[in-house]
Amino acid sequence: MPILSWLRNKITDQPGSTPLPRHGRAPWIEIGACYRFALPDGRWAYCQHIHVAPDFGYVVRVFDRITGDPLDSPAELEGAGLLFPPVFAAMIAARRYRLWHKIGVLPVNNFVFPKFRQTMGTKPGTYHDWRIWDGKKTTVLGDLPIKLRSLELKCVWACEGLGERIVAGTYRGDLMF
Repeated sequence: MPILSWLRNKITDQPGSTPLPRHGRAPWIEIGACYRFALPDGRWAYCQHIHVAPDFGYVVRVFDRITGDPLDSPAELEGAGLLFPPVFAAMIAARRYRLWHKIGVLPVNNFVFPKFRQTMGTKPGTYHDWRIWDGKKTTVLGDLPIKLRSLELKCVWACEGLGERIVAGTYRGDLMF
């Protein structure tokens, strides 16, 4: 069964929780849960699970808080800004392989689903087939207006890729217009 079908079928009545596939004792992924994960350069980054989009997956926000020593409490993340707008992340793999470690839960208040941009292009350059997705519908634009270039690309970030992006401070989407 494709993962998105599995996810759609497994969203439970328990508020904010989605079970992982049960291979042994897999952890739950909870809305509001904060995680720490190691970066390729040895530092630590932090994110929070803020939403599940049934047709696309887990939405996380990455805090603008990078540390040399791991934090053990989400209270230490309160007031931290974001490194970039919310993104989709491969949380099932991150949790199953214990790459992300839950450090606690913070409330997710006044969540508004972010908009994402998408194109058929895969490399840096200029494209003329841009679309904007708001989580429910896709709007075809053609050329991408300057004011929408800061939207995230509609893609799912692997845990390693997200870490590499944080260390580099940029990604290919920054060069796609």
